[in-house]
Amino acid sequence: MAIYAVMYLAFGLVLLIYPDGILKLINRITDWFGAGPPLEIGAHPFWAYVTVSLLFLVAVICFLAFRDVRNGRQLIWLMIFAKYVSSVSQLGYFAFSADHPPGFVIGALTDWSLGTVALVFLLRASSSPQNAP
Repeated sequence: MAIYAVMYLAFGLVLLIYPDGILKLINRITDWFGAGPPLEIGAHPFWAYVTVSLLFLVAVICFLAFRDVRNGRQLIWLMIFAKYVSSVSQLGYFAFSADHPPGFVIGALTDWSLGTVALVFLLRASSSPQNAP
């Protein structure tokens, strides 16, 4: 959870300082695969700042869970839920938008992976005999 907390904090800071940088990176990745159209740069700065607040919130959730993993399991479930909701939302936008920007698939796969890795570790820890109540 400490790695997750640092990762979300770092990503949030990058997005706060240079919001277009993340979109440019995603566009480079989709260009490399020959997929298009690109995500629009500079079009929605409001959403970048809303995203920053959510990234910082998830960073705090992960940090609090890290400080007390046994009692912070509910917090881990919140983070996993947030990642899966984000994945479904991004896939939905990709599927139903007029231009189908592939950058949303990258976001969906990233969030799904982060949620799934956390879920696997949480379930493994929960099934461990030393963690029984």
